[in-house]
Amino acid sequence: MTRWPLALAIVAAAGCSLEPFTLRFGGGAADAGPGAADAAADAGPRPDAAPPCVPVGPDDQCDEIDNDCNGIVDDAFDKQTDGNNCGVCGHRCASPGAIEQCVGGTCQFVECQPGFADLDPAAPGCEYLCPVFPPAPEDCNG
Repeated sequence: MTRWPLALAIVAAAGCSLEPFTLRFGGGAADAGPGAADAAADAGPRPDAAPPCVPVGPDDQCDEIDNDCNGIVDDAFDKQTDGNNCGVCGHRCASPGAIEQCVGGTCQFVECQPGFADLDPAAPGCEYLCPVFPPAPEDCNG
């Protein structure tokens, strides 16, 4: 004697639906048996899949998260040209005494700031502060 028809009758009588608990794999085709065809038929969502995106607000912070769930991470930030978020969030194009720009997601040296010189090309930036001649008098301004 099978208990399933009785259990289904009880569920139906209680007004419950089993549909939310039905797991579906594949496109509804009959199981093709072992092999590549079976793998294709059984493909589909898995219980360990990532949870759905839940919007938490506008995507106005560079945080590597799609805050507004529109499929674009950090919409307002162009990490290919943004000198404050070059390549990734928070990577700033700044070297001592140098002017740099973000091109293609990498920081590139443009030139030394006025009054600086690059004596060591192996070191980033322009490390040498050129002396001012004639020396400028210091203002007594606190």
